[in-house]
Amino acid sequence: MDLSEQHVNVRKATRVLAGYYRRLLHVLASVERTLEEASSLRLSFLRWDGIHHENVGRQTTDPVSRWGWDFLPLSWAWFRWTTDGKPHPIGPGSAIVAVQHEVDSGYRQDGTEPDPMAFESPEECRSSLRFWFFALLTGSCSDTWDRVDDAYEASEEEHWTGVVRDLSIAGLKGTTPGTIMRYAGWTVRMEDLAGNVDVDRLVLTPLRSTLTRALLPEGTTT
Repeated sequence: MDLSEQHVNVRKATRVLAGYYRRLLHVLASVERTLEEASSLRLSFLRWDGIHHENVGRQTTDPVSRWGWDFLPLSWAWFRWTTDGKPHPIGPGSAIVAVQHEVDSGYRQDGTEPDPMAFESPEECRSSLRFWFFALLTGSCSDTWDRVDDAYEASEEEHWTGVVRDLSIAGLKGTTPGTIMRYAGWTVRMEDLAGNVDVDRLVLTPLRSTLTRALLPEGTTT
């Protein structure tokens, strides 16, 4: 492939990515509207961050020493909505909904700038959205929601089954004995979200179901 053909592919890829990200933002907007329906949880947008790389940064930040990956900020990113937009639980009844986007499961890095030529074949990888939910049922916790997620130890299979479960949380800042969090998490492949019907079936319906069960009494998840 000569250089001219490579640049044609760059232009094609840029246009494809713009359309793909537009679709991703449409899904996130649908999630946000669904969260507004659960008015008792008072969920509002907290923040979004890159997962494997830095966000683009300010206009006054010199970009020349950055990784090329830093300029694909939506490719691996997560988005959080929390009760009253707070970064930590504010008492029983507070919650977080988080969405993690992974454009390419083949991404690998060892501390140096990743070489895409070393990744698995694109045909063997996936693009996905992961959804997870925590709600504080009883007790207290003054640590951040991000730390609550880190403290949940489960296998990959357990983490993303979509099953709502109650967890005993300990070892975090301000956690009192008997603190219980409600959790659910599930994964959706981006290629399965071809239309609005698919978004409703695979994203919004399980999200509504989870939010409905958010604050049922401890031990009642159905």
